[in-house]
Amino acid sequence: NDYWLAADCPELQPCVAVFLFDTAVNMGVRQSVKLLQRALRVKDDGIIGPITRAAANDADPAQILPGFASERLAHYAALAGWQRFGRGWSARTVKTAMACAKIEAEVAV
Repeated sequence: NDYWLAADCPELQPCVAVFLFDTAVNMGVRQSVKLLQRALRVKDDGIIGPITRAAANDADPAQILPGFASERLAHYAALAGWQRFGRGWSARTVKTAMACAKIEAEVAV
């Protein structure tokens, strides 16, 4: 509830929702939404409103997931713990993006 519902994941297409959820669990809802918004090129206020929801649902996941993952990695790289935890954070990001791509492939069938 604190992440899935708070990030409005039930209202988003499945692969975007899963990536957003994982990001929210790892760095908080507001920050994760900001990263999604940057990938979508909408105002990054950290609030899932009608503009963000529509942009996320209208976007091709194959187009926004790489940008979302890139935003996530850039955020991690700016953190003080990057030297110590960066490898794990990067692996988690890639693993989650790959799982989301698989979800998208199954949904598209």
